[in-house]
Amino acid sequence: MKIHDFNERLKDAILIADGAMGSMLHEATGPQRCFDELNATEPEAVFRVHQAYIEAGAQIIETNTFGANRFKLAPLGLGGEVQRLNSRGVKIAREARESAAREVLIAGSIGPLGLGVQARHPDDKEILDVFYEQALALEDRGVDFYILETFSYIEEVLLAVDAIRSFSGLPIVAQLTYSEEGTTYGDVRPSNAAVQLKNKNVQVIGANCTLGPQALLPILQELAAVDDIRISAMPNAGFPKREGDRIVYPKSSPEYFALFAR
Repeated sequence: MKIHDFNERLKDAILIADGAMGSMLHEATGPQRCFDELNATEPEAVFRVHQAYIEAGAQIIETNTFGANRFKLAPLGLGGEVQRLNSRGVKIAREARESAAREVLIAGSIGPLGLGVQARHPDDKEILDVFYEQALALEDRGVDFYILETFSYIEEVLLAVDAIRSFSGLPIVAQLTYSEEGTTYGDVRPSNAAVQLKNKNVQVIGANCTLGPQALLPILQELAAVDDIRISAMPNAGFPKREGDRIVYPKSSPEYFALFAR
């Protein structure tokens, strides 16, 4: 896919992406120490998730690589598997696309390093290197664009963008996660984040995770008020509620999502 084609498609229509990967894999395979590792150990399970989303109408599927960076993989003894797990992730997504009867875009998924819960915080140079390594592995195998998602801190997502832009001109979708108060966990407003990302040549700016459709709507409205940006939204299923020994999402019906999508 050419960069021009991606931008033109965004001008012409709303693109529908897939949904959760980890929860689908958990349902299919049970608890895992690392869902990214399934790209190598149970590729058929990952393929079936992609296939299900394509059959449901997704125009974009994300690689199963959200946590496939050296910083997250190393404590699991998988620090040397970055290239292989990301390459396999793209390969599986491409195979799912080839099995479809229509065009589907592949987004290379990159998540944060989880610095808030780590005992050791790397410096900016190491963070850049970690994101560079993962992004290069994804691009070498043939993603159409990158999606940086579920970032809590603007500083970290900006470093991820810098790492990609040091070698790549592929489109970038960058999504932060926001609290109910309308700020990131680094206390940044959506409009402020959007301006910073726009200045880094990010094609699409959005929000994902944490909030359900209703709570995410004001965030998106603030983003939409920023000039000359395209926005994306990937809400959670809503707020969970415990019923007996199960966690359910009482408002997560298709009709509820459709209401806020409109």
